[in-house]
Amino acid sequence: MTNPEITDLEDYQLATCNASWPEYLSTTWTDNCATGGDIDSDEGVADGESADGCIQYRLYTFTVTDNCGNTATETTRVSREYDMTNPEITDLEDYQLATCNDTWPEYLITTWTDNCATGGDIDSDEGVADGESADGCIQYRLYTFTVTDSCGNSDTETTRVSREYDMTNPEITDLEDYQLATCNEAWPEFLITTWTDNCAVGGDIDSDEGVADGESEDGTIQYRLYTFEVEDDCGNISIQTTLVEREVGGIESGDNIELCRDYGEFDLYFLLPEGYVPGGFWELNISPEELMLEISTTGLIIVTEELLPGEYIFHYNQGSDECLPLIEVKILLLEAEPPCVGNCSPSPPDTAMTPNGDGVNDAFFGGLSNDARAFGCTMHVQIFNRWGTKIFEDKDYKNNWSGNVSSNAVGSKGTITTGTYFYIITYNDSQSTETIKGYIYIATE
Repeated sequence: MTNPEITDLEDYQLATCNASWPEYLSTTWTDNCATGGDIDSDEGVADGESADGCIQYRLYTFTVTDNCGNTATETTRVSREYDMTNPEITDLEDYQLATCNDTWPEYLITTWTDNCATGGDIDSDEGVADGESADGCIQYRLYTFTVTDSCGNSDTETTRVSREYDMTNPEITDLEDYQLATCNEAWPEFLITTWTDNCAVGGDIDSDEGVADGESEDGTIQYRLYTFEVEDDCGNISIQTTLVEREVGGIESGDNIELCRDYGEFDLYFLLPEGYVPGGFWELNISPEELMLEISTTGLIIVTEELLPGEYIFHYNQGSDECLPLIEVKILLLEAEPPCVGNCSPSPPDTAMTPNGDGVNDAFFGGLSNDARAFGCTMHVQIFNRWGTKIFEDKDYKNNWSGNVSSNAVGSKGTITTGTYFYIITYNDSQSTETIKGYIYIATE
């Protein structure tokens, strides 16, 4: 009355993904009254799958009956990983590298997903050359991503990377050296030519404002060098120069002056000699490190501490139809930091004076207090009217002039008329000398 016993065959999973189901399983059985032996299961029946469909189950049943009709039954559940779906690689769109001649990436990175696997990051291969544009200025490289899931399903994606590539310098159309048509002609502010490039459109290009480049031995021919420079999108640079020459009527010397670098506004016309032809124009000829300095149409420059110390040479072009000489004046900006007149520390002189006896601006303040005399500082003051006539001079000025003049100065003695006057002040001490010039408005009416 005792049932036989079937040796339990534990549930198990097939070793490989998508493996074929076994036709049957085998185990053994024993019995108290019979010999027992091997026993085969049936062919199994489908027994469901996991929620994601990636694991399938099949139930195999063993059944045995002994000679006395006693029966035993056992089952074994077999599972297998089942996946016939390819993984998916997240598309990485084609793109161009940000900078010209950039180094190709060693590899690219994207992500992948799968119905039965976790997915994650994936690296491409190192890429292969994939041609170039017709003009050779755009190169292409093809990177390939490949992923295979645990069931052998594969996916492949490619990304095409491009880069602008140009190692060729642009070309500047040569502008030949030439001479200006007329004597004393103003230098061009800049020159114009064109440029071309293997990978860019090109077009017009302006030169710099030019730099003085010497003169002939007799001083009648001057040279100015203009430089063109162009850089393409890939950083390739070309430089060309054009030498322009002009005939001048020689060089005539004007005055020279030393100034502190915080002087402020200075009128170059103060340095011209008598008899110059008005209506001309100024040019900066030489400056430290070819520093450019703006000159107004009225000959004014602004002297600031930002300017380098050293010699600045200006030419006044008299602008006449005749080939008149250029007038050369020089300004030496002093090396010393302000104040640059030894122990003297001049302040800006008065720009207006009202000698009406009210105690305010009754006398002209020349820039140094009377106390500065104790340090050996003196002022030599000269005042001129609009016609250039000197109306006042004091070689040891003490801030005491209130607009009075003698009869031999302007034809009659007394107080000057209301108007704008010009001054020249020279500061002196035991170490150095500084001369400044400027205007003062005097209201006497």
